[in-house]
Amino acid sequence: MKSAQYLRVSTTEQSYENQRPDLEALARARGFELVATYAEKVSAVKHRPAFERMLADAHRGKFQVVVVWSLDRLHRSMVGALQTVIDLDRRGVQVISVRESLSA
Repeated sequence: MKSAQYLRVSTTEQSYENQRPDLEALARARGFELVATYAEKVSAVKHRPAFERMLADAHRGKFQVVVVWSLDRLHRSMVGALQTVIDLDRRGVQVISVRESLSA
């Protein structure tokens, strides 16, 4: 199954590299083929070009799974994160979080 990973931290002073090993380990453990990585250093309340590219590629069917370190990497609020999970699910894209044992 084709997968993408989305990594995000809130400021340019932070690094998302600590998220990458967990995302890649989860993808390997589940036998996913990693076809895209979307990473950015920006607050969830601001314009997020990588997030928008990830959504657009998901809508185009480029992958069937998005792996995130935590659902709060998708949005600042849980409601926003769940809306994204529901939108992707409706398009046949599963969201899997390393930290939460939730997959939609």
